[in-house]
Amino acid sequence: MKSLLVSLLLLGFISSANSAIIDNGYYTTDTNTGLDWLDLTETAGKTYDDVAMELGVDGLYAGYRYATAIDVSALITNYTGTEDNGFWAVQFDADANIGGLIQLLGNTYVDRSPSYLNYAEGMLATPFTLNGEVIGRDTVRIRDYEEELDGIDYLDYYGFVYSGTPTSSFLVRNTSVPESSSVYLLAFGLLGLFGTTRRKV
Repeated sequence: MKSLLVSLLLLGFISSANSAIIDNGYYTTDTNTGLDWLDLTETAGKTYDDVAMELGVDGLYAGYRYATAIDVSALITNYTGTEDNGFWAVQFDADANIGGLIQLLGNTYVDRSPSYLNYAEGMLATPFTLNGEVIGRDTVRIRDYEEELDGIDYLDYYGFVYSGTPTSSFLVRNTSVPESSSVYLLAFGLLGLFGTTRRKV
């Protein structure tokens, strides 16, 4: 029993130590939060209503939901290693590689000035209201200013788009398939348990 407890604790420790951001092509997995992030280019040019209608069981984005600002903040923190406070114009050291995160999420640069060649923007779950009336959706805009501002990356965080505006959407789903390293670790732990049981027989 003692060996089993030690094996499980070791398995959990190693698994948590291997948490990572994984590029899966059209989606990105954050193993810290257990969320898959659909590439922003998959919803490019669509309004909130266009995307929301496809979130159902048989929809194009079945299994996904709109991300919250807290979800995005956690992803940025996990990727950069620098705590994101969720405010406009968050400042990161260039080593945080905001540009790399933009490439993972999908570069949504379209007809922008050269300042925003690395640019990722998407709508969030939260409606934007004015005088109690919903007039749009909250957005997150991630911009890489590294080349302009002496090695400092700036994250232009909160914004909004008016209802009916075609743009991209931040969509997430719970990760359903365990990462390969976790599968190997689980198998290793089970083999260790099996070996311990055999010796006692």
